[in-house]
Amino acid sequence: MGMRTGLACRKSNVVRCITFALLINAASSLAQVPDLIGYWHNWNDASAPYLELSTVDPRYTVIEVAFAEPAVGTSHQMLFAPSGTSQGAFIAQVSALQSLGKKVLISVGGANASVHLDSDQERDEFVASMLGIIGTYGFDGIDIDLEGSSVAISGGTIAAPTDVTIVRFDRCGECHR
Repeated sequence: MGMRTGLACRKSNVVRCITFALLINAASSLAQVPDLIGYWHNWNDASAPYLELSTVDPRYTVIEVAFAEPAVGTSHQMLFAPSGTSQGAFIAQVSALQSLGKKVLISVGGANASVHLDSDQERDEFVASMLGIIGTYGFDGIDIDLEGSSVAISGGTIAAPTDVTIVRFDRCGECHR
């Protein structure tokens, strides 16, 4: 009788251990894993040759395509075209990355682009041009990489900007709701 109780007790402990291990495993699979985010550059030069989007290291979970830039003569009508491959091939590569669970964003600006929204009309044209780019290529969203004169400010804070061009940028999301 004592031996049987001991055996039942051990079986019960094994079941508890297995149940606990399964719960721990399930909880760890639900835990958030940090994203690995990186820029993919859309140009070719000697120090940074053009690479197909499809060759991005598979460890990256968010790929930011650099860059949508203003059309010549504007500071707000954004353009993007892949420089090293056809539009169709690029769209297929974006879709293939997304099918693997990756997010592919279009990045706006960069160090060489001056983006300004000097009126509500320019803001609306900026939004329309970015929605066009997102729709054409199937991007998951926008990364904003404004530098230099694009973000010259005279007052306020990041949380509460006072410069009209920055405030208009902050309100871009209101334009397409």
